[in-house]
Order: sequence, then C-alpha cells, then structure tokens
Amino acid sequence: MKIVENFYEKVNGSFLILVTAIISLTFTLISVFLFITINPAFSFFINWLPTPGDTTPVIVSTVFNTGVLVMCPLMILIHLYIFMYLKEKGCKENLVKLSLLLGLMSSIGELILGLIPNNVSSDIHTIAALFFFIGAACYGISYGTTELKSNTLPRYLGYSGFIMSVPFLIFSGSLFIITLFPSLTYNPAIWEWLSYFSIIGWAIVHGIFMYKERNV
Repeated sequence: MKIVENFYEKVNGSFLILVTAIISLTFTLISVFLFITINPAFSFFINWLPTPGDTTPVIVSTVFNTGVLVMCPLMILIHLYIFMYLKEKGCKENLVKLSLLLGLMSSIGELILGLIPNNVSSDIHTIAALFFFIGAACYGISYGTTELKSNTLPRYLGYSGFIMSVPFLIFSGSLFIITLFPSLTYNPAIWEWLSYFSIIGWAIVHGIFMYKERNV
C-alpha cells in the first residue's frame, strides 16, 4: 500500500488519465483509418472493435494491438489513482475497494485481448472479452454509486459512470442472446464501439475534473 500511496502523491493523475485516453483513441482511430484503406466497406455497425487487430497487413493489427497493450497498464495505474483519490475524498471504503477490484479485472481482461487476438485463440479471446466488458459495466456502476454517495464530488462524475455502463450492458446482453440463439442475424458491433468510446469519455470527464480541481 505504501507504494500506491507514494505513486498517488507523486503522479499528476489528471495528466495520466487524459494522456491515456488520447493515446488509446489515437492508436484506435489510426488503425481504423489504415483498415479502411484496404477495406473501404468498413462500418461501425458491421465490423467489430477487434477487427483491425485481427487483420492483415500486419501494420494495421500492430497499431491496434499496440494501442491496447499500452492502454491496459496505464488503465491499471488510473484505477489505483482513482482508488486513492476517492479514499482521500472520504468515499465509502468498501465501495471504493469494489470499484478498484472491478477496474483491475476489466483491465486484465483487456490486456489479454491485446496479447491474444481472436485469430490466435477465439476461446481465450472470448473469455478475456467477458472480463473486460462485464468488468467495465460493473465498475462504471460501482464508481458511479461511490461518487454519487459522496458529498465532496460533483454529481456529473457519478452519472458519467452509469452512462458509461449502458453500452457495455447492452453489448454484453446482446452477446449473451446471440450466443443462446445463433440463428439470429443481429449484429451488435455498434454497441461494442460505443462501449469503447464511452470508457474514453468517462476517463476524459474524470481527467478534466481533476485537472480543474488541481489548478484552482
């Protein structure tokens, strides 16, 4: 715990959060652009989020998977930072610990997604995806509840967690349904993309708030 406390005291959390969001978004959008150059038919409504990470030429998958692998350890640091921040703000410790646990579970799942693309092992990739998506949906709700119960934080921070969870829950539920009923032709790809963009938005909201608080 001493290491985490030293990390919290020395690191500019708002900078860490905003830089992580920008790095991830940059790698993802570049990989999508490169993918479109070889497949102009790309659509957020048809192509799944990992599609650029499973494709050729190698440059496309390398850019996408590098973004994932860079983002994951940084997200772990972000969860540790927010954990210490919420404790400092006097938030309920049990909720803060639960949020951290769910955040770490989701980040580890995402790390495995980057290390083992779907075209390497679909089974491991699917299990990792469950950890990532369900974990993110749950920590969005957990962080949201923690922040809404606080008397020292603006309510929009808490609401941002619940908003982030919506596409994750819809996508996870859609996967469950199409797994049970494989004959369905429904493609929930757009909800996977919205899940990704929502987590980026959640991070940016927290990063901007912490930046403003730090510089008042």
